[in-house]
Amino acid sequence: MQQKIFQYDHEWCMVHYPAKPNGFAVMILGDRNHFVNESGSFWMENEGRKYWIEQLNEAGYLVFYSNLYGNHWGNTQACQLAINVFQFLKRTEIINSQVHIIAEGTGALLVKEMIDQIQHQIRSIVFISPCLSLALHNEQEKSRKFFYKKFIKELAMAFKIQEKDCEELIQEENFLLFYQTPISLYFIQCVELQAYKEQFELIQKINKERMDNRLPSKLEFIINNKKWDVVKKWESFFKKNEKYL
Repeated sequence: MQQKIFQYDHEWCMVHYPAKPNGFAVMILGDRNHFVNESGSFWMENEGRKYWIEQLNEAGYLVFYSNLYGNHWGNTQACQLAINVFQFLKRTEIINSQVHIIAEGTGALLVKEMIDQIQHQIRSIVFISPCLSLALHNEQEKSRKFFYKKFIKELAMAFKIQEKDCEELIQEENFLLFYQTPISLYFIQCVELQAYKEQFELIQKINKERMDNRLPSKLEFIINNKKWDVVKKWESFFKKNEKYL
């Protein structure tokens, strides 16, 4: 696997190159355990995710991602960096002007602002057991005192605010873009995963309303020991959204 590690805005980024490029790129927005450093990344250390990248490369996709300042919890700085890295790669690599996105866990918190800023440059989005709502995650973590304190501390650090102001930040949510965007959305939910279990109802609501309004949307539930097999479904989903260049 040919790959490159570089820094953009002092954050480590990684690109995985296909042997036979199809001209399209996939941006990964990782979960809270995601990282990139000078020698590797979480997605390369985790065998299942490494397999996903290998399969995407084999299908011809250039795959890339950034460290995004660590636990960003969807802050604007991380969103802007993700956009800037994509724009940089468009200038330096031969890739289509519209990107596919794979957003796992808290990586999904960046997607709404990305849709707002560069909707016309996003071809499709795959969500893997996503965390779409800080408010719902906040309610879930309140029942676990240690995790709640950690969450609030990380949130305050990510948004550069006082911990006492986090509740106000959390309540400022609007999901209208998810309901209205013409971008194809594919939600994949692992049924055993409990980390973001309070998001299920919101995901189902978004998917149903989009389908009712004839907007491209799909929701699929998978069991944990089958989740590494979903990469072929992503490839099929991506190809359906590549009919128009």
